[in-house]
Amino acid sequence: MPDVVCYTVMITGYVVANELEKAQAMFDEMIINGQLPNVFTYNAMISGLCGAKKFGEARSVLWDMESRGCKPNFVVYSTLVENLRKARKFPMAREIMREMEARGLYHCVDLLAKYRYRRR
Repeated sequence: MPDVVCYTVMITGYVVANELEKAQAMFDEMIINGQLPNVFTYNAMISGLCGAKKFGEARSVLWDMESRGCKPNFVVYSTLVENLRKARKFPMAREIMREMEARGLYHCVDLLAKYRYRRR
């Protein structure tokens, strides 16, 4: 049976190939087979969902990540915020950035600076 690294590589490959349905199926299979996704797995799924403009689903994946005890890091948050910014989903981007700050991810100062600069 594949381990978390194998699943993550396969999911990332599907995301890069723009085959989100296959990535989601692999993600679901992973969980069914008792392999818990890690931060890299979740980031790949969030990136893929954002690329497909499925921002609500990407946000749900972030919540799922937290509910399974996998703590989102700066990379996960910045992937989501940057994609939201590019799609001009500013209220949701601000909400995510406030969440980052509340969690003590102070590296977001650079991200905030980019966000504010590009918004003008």
